[in-house]
Amino acid sequence: MDIDQAIRERVLVAAKALYEESGRVDFPTVAAVRSKAGVDMNAASVVMKEWRRLQTTTAAPVEVVVPPAVLQAAQVLVANLWKDAQDLANESLLAAQSGWDAERAEAETLRSQLSEAFEGVLAEFEALQAQLADCEKALDDAQLLIQHEQTANRELQSEKSALQSVYGTEIARNEELERRIVDLRAELDRTHMDKQSADLDRQSAIAERDELRVQFVDLNQRLNVAVQSAHTAAALLSQAESRIVAAEGREAVLYSELREARTLQEQIRTEAAHHVEVAAQRAGELDALRGFLARFTPPSTALPG
Repeated sequence: MDIDQAIRERVLVAAKALYEESGRVDFPTVAAVRSKAGVDMNAASVVMKEWRRLQTTTAAPVEVVVPPAVLQAAQVLVANLWKDAQDLANESLLAAQSGWDAERAEAETLRSQLSEAFEGVLAEFEALQAQLADCEKALDDAQLLIQHEQTANRELQSEKSALQSVYGTEIARNEELERRIVDLRAELDRTHMDKQSADLDRQSAIAERDELRVQFVDLNQRLNVAVQSAHTAAALLSQAESRIVAAEGREAVLYSELREARTLQEQIRTEAAHHVEVAAQRAGELDALRGFLARFTPPSTALPG
C-alpha cells in the first residue's frame, strides 16, 4: 500500500518517541501511535508493521559451498565439513523460523490492538447514539412545554382583552358621572343665583335643591364605586400584563434552549455520521489485516536432520 512520505515520517517519529518513553521495553500500540501522529488507523498499522519488523533481527540463511579442492583432499574431511554445513543451515533455518514466529506474534499483537481500537470506537458510537436519543427526548419535552406556554399566553391575552374592555367601560361610566356632576353643580349654582328673585318658588326650589343634593350624594357614591372598580380593573390589568411579560420571557428562553438543542442535535448527528464512517473504515482495515495475517499461517514443514 502506498503511504505518503510525510505521513510515514510522522508515524515513525511518533513510534520512536513512544518507544523511547517506555525505556525501549515495550513496543507502542498502534492506537497510541495513531493518536500521537494524527493519522488514520490504516496508515498507522501499515507503517507500524514495517517499523516493528525493523526492530527485530532477521537471520539470513548461510550459504555453504564445498570447494572442489577439499572434496579431492579427503572424503572424510568433506563429510565432516558437509555435516558442519548442514548444522549451520539448520541453525539458520531455526533462526529464520524464530524470526517468523516473532513477526507472527507482532502481527497478532497488531490485530489485537486494532480490535481493541475498533471496540473503543464502537462503544463511543453507541454512547453518542444514546446521547442523541436523550437530546431528541429533551427537544420533544421543550417543544411540548413551549406549546403549553403558548396556550397559557393566549389565555392571558384573552384575559387582558376582557380586562381592558371592562376598564374602558368603567372609564366611560366615570366620565359620564363626572359630566353629570358638573351639570348638577352648574344647575345648583343657577338655583342659588335665582333664589332671591324666585321667592315665590322658594319652596319648590328648596325641594328641588334637596333632591339635587340627594342625587349628588348618590352620584358621589356611584362615582366612588366606579373609581374603586377602575382601580381594581387597573390592578388586574397590571397583574395580567406582568404575567404576560413573564410568559413572554419564558417563551423566549424556551425558544433559545430549543435552538441550542437543535444545534446540539445537528452536531451530534454530524459526529455520529463521522464515527460511523470511521467505524466502517476501521472495520475494513480490520478485515484487510485479518486477510493479511491469514497469509502468514505457516505450512507444516519438517526440518532436515
